[in-house]
Amino acid sequence: MSNIDKSAGSEIARASMALLRASVEAVLGGGTYECRYTEPPPHLAAEVIRLRAELARAEAAPWWDVLSLARVPLLAAQLAAIPQVELWRGSIENVWCIEGMQALLTHSLKGSAYTATAFVGLIESTGYGYAGVNGTGVTKGALAGSITAAGGASPANGWNEAPSSVLATRGTPSFGTAGGSGVNADLACSSMPLSILAARTIKGCFLVIRSSAGTASTSTVGSTAGAILSCGLFSEGDQTFGGAGTLNVTYTARLTTT
Repeated sequence: MSNIDKSAGSEIARASMALLRASVEAVLGGGTYECRYTEPPPHLAAEVIRLRAELARAEAAPWWDVLSLARVPLLAAQLAAIPQVELWRGSIENVWCIEGMQALLTHSLKGSAYTATAFVGLIESTGYGYAGVNGTGVTKGALAGSITAAGGASPANGWNEAPSSVLATRGTPSFGTAGGSGVNADLACSSMPLSILAARTIKGCFLVIRSSAGTASTSTVGSTAGAILSCGLFSEGDQTFGGAGTLNVTYTARLTTT
């Protein structure tokens, strides 16, 4: 065998070993949204809408408006007492986005002082699938800085966030402690009730976290702060939610070794 043949064979062997190491040491990141949509009985829908509006006004009252603030627990209890009927249950196998993964690595391996900020928003049907500069539809290239909630036809991410007329504020997940089984490590949050304020066709959800630069995400609908960790579509297809309904969302993040 010539020196050229030996050299080529050595290069091929090294390349093969590099690919083998990559496959053996790979870690896959992703997660799942579990969703459950409920509505009150039709004859109580108007009452739910009224109580939600009163509760929002009471919660927004200034600190010195003691009477309004005192009504908050009462109104919340009245809302909770109204029965709910489950109309739909579904899930999302999400895409993890590059900027969110960079933020996770930065804060878990480099950060010295870090306070997590995470919020869940809704992806609406208006404008979905546009060939934006960051991708078409949900993709790993989605950026928090390009989030739009104005229902535009040409969003940079290829999708729009449902506006505040549909969801007053993004949901706030409360995560527990990560656990592991086999090759998986999971971190789940408790269920988040998202109050739907107006009828809308919703395609899925997204999750924003603190960016790698340290910019905190916020609960404000349409906010471009932070970094998108995940986005995805309902496995069961688009869902139309009513103005008195509640979408209960649970998110589980997962890292899997191979």
